[in-house]
Amino acid sequence: MREALALCLAMGLLVACGGGGGGGSSTPEPEVVPTATPVAPSPEPVVIDESPDYVLDDTEQLLANVEGQLRGLAIGEFFERAYRITAGRDPERVIADGLVAEFGLANPGLTDISDEYYFQTVAVQKLLVELAQEFDPVSLSPGDRLSRQVFLAFLNLEIEWSEYRDFQYPATYGFWGWPG
Repeated sequence: MREALALCLAMGLLVACGGGGGGGSSTPEPEVVPTATPVAPSPEPVVIDESPDYVLDDTEQLLANVEGQLRGLAIGEFFERAYRITAGRDPERVIADGLVAEFGLANPGLTDISDEYYFQTVAVQKLLVELAQEFDPVSLSPGDRLSRQVFLAFLNLEIEWSEYRDFQYPATYGFWGWPG
C-alpha cells in the first residue's frame, strides 16, 4: 500500500514538473519568425459635429408616420422596419453597432436624452406592441411566432421600465446603512 502511494506521489510530482525527460534536448528549437499578416484598412472614424438644438417631433404625427410605415407588412418586413425605427431613434447605438452606412446617416448626432424624447420613444414602442399583436400567432410559422413572442416580451419590458423612470435612487450605496 505504501509503495502504491509512493508511486502515485512520484508520478504526480513528475507530471506536475513537466515530466522527467531532462528537459534539455540536443537539437535546438527552431526559431519562429513572425510573418506579417495583412491588416484590413480601418474604416474612417465617425466624426460627430456640434450637437444641434433638439427639436422634438409632434408625437401624434410621429406615431401616425410609424403606423403608416408598418401597417400591412408581412411579419419579417415588419420586424426589419420596426428595428430600423427603434434603432434610428438612438444615433449613438447605430454608431456603436457600426451601422452608420446601412442607416444612411451622413452626419449622425448624439442621442437626445431628454425625458420628453424618452417618453416619445416609449409611445413608439407601445404602438409597435399594438401592431405586433395584430399578427395572428396561429397563422405564423413557428420561427415567426417565437420572434413575435420575443419582440413583444422585449418591448413590454422596455415599456414597464419607463414606469420607473422618475424614481430617484442615491448615486452611491453601501452596506453600511441607508443611504450610505
